[in-house]
Amino acid sequence: MAYFKAHHYTKVGMIYSTDAYGASVGQAAIAAAKQAGITLTTATYEDTDLNMTAELQQLQAAHPQALYVQGFGAPPGIILQDQYALGWKIPTVGDLTTASTPVIWQDSAKPEEKGLLLQELQVAVHSGSETTALTNYIKAMQKFGPITSPLPTTSYEYDAVMLVAQAAKQADSIATPAMANALEHLKQPASLAVIGFVALAIGGYGSIVATTVGAFGIGLVQQYTSRYIGANYENLMVFAILVVVLMALPNGLAGARRERVV
Repeated sequence: MAYFKAHHYTKVGMIYSTDAYGASVGQAAIAAAKQAGITLTTATYEDTDLNMTAELQQLQAAHPQALYVQGFGAPPGIILQDQYALGWKIPTVGDLTTASTPVIWQDSAKPEEKGLLLQELQVAVHSGSETTALTNYIKAMQKFGPITSPLPTTSYEYDAVMLVAQAAKQADSIATPAMANALEHLKQPASLAVIGFVALAIGGYGSIVATTVGAFGIGLVQQYTSRYIGANYENLMVFAILVVVLMALPNGLAGARRERVV
């Protein structure tokens, strides 16, 4: 609402999704508009809606000075399309999720989009003061070329790649039916903390070298199990080896046996 107030808008229309995120944004906008002294007229849509004409006409009837659009995926594109069809020329502002919508950032530079002005605001600018993890993430992306889309879009796509990779590993196949079934029944990968505990138990407490050897051994077991037996048996083999090692060497590979004087 600070943007609208800075541009001296006193009447604003807003259209947002009924999903959990959209509803939270809507409630926050309503509260912020009240605090800023802005009259806010709202309309909502379902993510499956293919036409927003009725909702836009409802907002248009209130004669707002600007329109605020919230949404990700197809809805923002449908809203702009219906807005153009209505001939409703009004300053339109989208939030970060709208800016991350491929149909928006891909089409924003096309000259054939006549009559449509998209103002790209710097809402998420990377700086040198970011965390090391984020900086490394951006550097890794830049190795493949310039980053031409907002980071949220790339991050969402990255998550999808990780899900597909996990599904392929679980299905032990890249065939579409097998991966589709794995995605529908995706299993949670073993926690790194649990694997770390197993490496520590096998190596033996108090020995960094032995723990490192244990971790390396677990890695080899997981890789060979996944390759020759199946990814679904990785954790089973790891814990089977843990049981065998602890039965033979209760203190681990490098653990010193304790002697008790009777």
